[in-house]
Amino acid sequence: MTNIPAGYYPDPAGSPQQRWWNGTSWGELQAAPANPYANASPYGAVQPYGAMQPYDATQPYYASTGLRAPEGTNPTTTQAWMLALWPLLGFINLGITVALGGYDYEYLTGSTSFNSATLAANGFNILAWLGFVAVAYSDHRELKRRGVPKPFPWGWAFINLVYIIGRAVVVYSRTSRGLAPLFVFIGAVVLNWIVGFVIGLALTASIMNSVYN
Repeated sequence: MTNIPAGYYPDPAGSPQQRWWNGTSWGELQAAPANPYANASPYGAVQPYGAMQPYDATQPYYASTGLRAPEGTNPTTTQAWMLALWPLLGFINLGITVALGGYDYEYLTGSTSFNSATLAANGFNILAWLGFVAVAYSDHRELKRRGVPKPFPWGWAFINLVYIIGRAVVVYSRTSRGLAPLFVFIGAVVLNWIVGFVIGLALTASIMNSVYN
């Protein structure tokens, strides 16, 4: 309060009078202000000009809206790591496809577009998709239990990438941390694409070579 200029201000004790502020301390009282409603605010005694805490540009935007988790809250749950590594399930899908003949000659040449490998792979994809949603729901509940206000809606998990990105943005705005699972998820997607492409290309080349030679 040392930055407040000297002058008469509403009494901080709550009386219907004004008190002198000399720049460093409170002094004598003065007669009640002309406005009888000056101290009728339900929020307590009116504070002198400049007593409000100044705007701090270093604080996140959500700090002023109350959408901040308690200090030290860790938003990186076990479920978040599970979701981040979820794309690696594509390796299991690839293994099922290979084991059931998804890369046999008939399949590769287009003489058949449907076999047990296709059925099994599609079934696995559906189960993995629903599993992602279930884990996202559990993650949403865990974030609320940890005190993160209004976590990203779990329903967006039906579109996997949207949930991962939205979750990262929201938890970072609430806690200033929690981006690691997003980066791991992106890395897992890229790794799955690269490995799947290389293995598929190698298997295709091997089968075609054995057929024509």
